[in-house]
Amino acid sequence: MSVFCGIDKPRVTVDIREETLIVNGIGYLPGIPLSVGNIIAKYGEPNYVQALLTRDDSNNLLMTATLYWDTIAMEVDLSPTKDTGEHQYQIESTTSAESIYFQEAEDYMRFSREGSETWRGYDFYSKPLLLP
Repeated sequence: MSVFCGIDKPRVTVDIREETLIVNGIGYLPGIPLSVGNIIAKYGEPNYVQALLTRDDSNNLLMTATLYWDTIAMEVDLSPTKDTGEHQYQIESTTSAESIYFQEAEDYMRFSREGSETWRGYDFYSKPLLLP
């Protein structure tokens, strides 16, 4: 179960495990621009990257990526870009974060490994999971 907070657009999400009514995740949309470089400067390098292939409302293919930090069970979703057909997502220090999410450790460990690659620095990542 999720609870959304925000005016016009939900900016904060609180996930609650229904069977226990205990919070197991908190996420937010940054109110100011945040780059991957800013986040790495604060928290260090991520452990994993998950490249994702998805579609926009017009059915165009997009690439995006999620970064995972094991030490704080944090995931950062990066801004989508148009897919060029190579199914690659380039991560640079200036790449923008779209959302940030902190999870309960058990859920984090389950989701952070599926289809992920080990972080190898600013680079192209191309092992995409296809989202519906």
